[in-house]
Amino acid sequence: MGVLSFGRSIVQHEPFTVSKVKEEKKTGDSVVSLEEVEKMSADEFVALGNEKINSFLKANNAPKRFTAGSVTEMMNSGKISPKQMAGMMKNSLKKEKDGELGEKDKALLAYADKDWEGKGFVQWQSFKHPTLGEVEIGGYIPYLETTPQPEQIDSLLQTQLPWLLQLSTNLPQISIADEKITDLGGGVYKLELYIENKGYLPYPIAMGQRNSQPAPVVVILDGEIKILEGIKRTPLGAIGGNSVKKLTWMIQSDKKPEIKAKIESTIFGSTEKQIKIGG
Repeated sequence: MGVLSFGRSIVQHEPFTVSKVKEEKKTGDSVVSLEEVEKMSADEFVALGNEKINSFLKANNAPKRFTAGSVTEMMNSGKISPKQMAGMMKNSLKKEKDGELGEKDKALLAYADKDWEGKGFVQWQSFKHPTLGEVEIGGYIPYLETTPQPEQIDSLLQTQLPWLLQLSTNLPQISIADEKITDLGGGVYKLELYIENKGYLPYPIAMGQRNSQPAPVVVILDGEIKILEGIKRTPLGAIGGNSVKKLTWMIQSDKKPEIKAKIESTIFGSTEKQIKIGG
């Protein structure tokens, strides 16, 4: 889940991705992996020795300024931990060696060969375009990277749709939970509305509170009443997840009417409740 600058929660979901090719470790290969380094303490990493540390740095395309000596010094001084270093290497873009395929191409080619019986990649060939001249046509077939084989669709949906449906239940659910009316005499009443968010997520989220986006939820009173304290259209403001917020009005009416309390939102739509004033 992510957050847009407009203060709305979004879900970025990829139901299908091509699996990475697992690199087989060569027999006798003494280079430690990033996963192994992540679990080490600083002392354990330094104890590997200059030769193994240099091999590790080279295997993960570390910048030239990082040598066994400089990294050991940083570890001993506490400037960096093995876990932090491994994380930075994972997040950085790896430079590919000349003539060597990147991880993405390796995965796509393996997928094209195995699952598409070699038909997922079209060999490049020359073509004389009427306006562009000599060009080459070929490469991965359209949607190879994003669209699964037909026989995979059902299993993908069965495992992922329930999660998406469960996720939707965490969204804010705002309604009028209860009301309280106190007769103050002389046709004057104190009206308290309890607005509830039954969802797990707050509204708006922190980014929405910061930039006043999206539009606020508004509580509206409508009926034959005079509002002495408060306003007819009252912004609800921020409300936490699984929380209740109270709004209060002082109203006056000699007719003991039935008024309508309405929650209005451009996000959640509208909901309303009829409230009898004065018994």
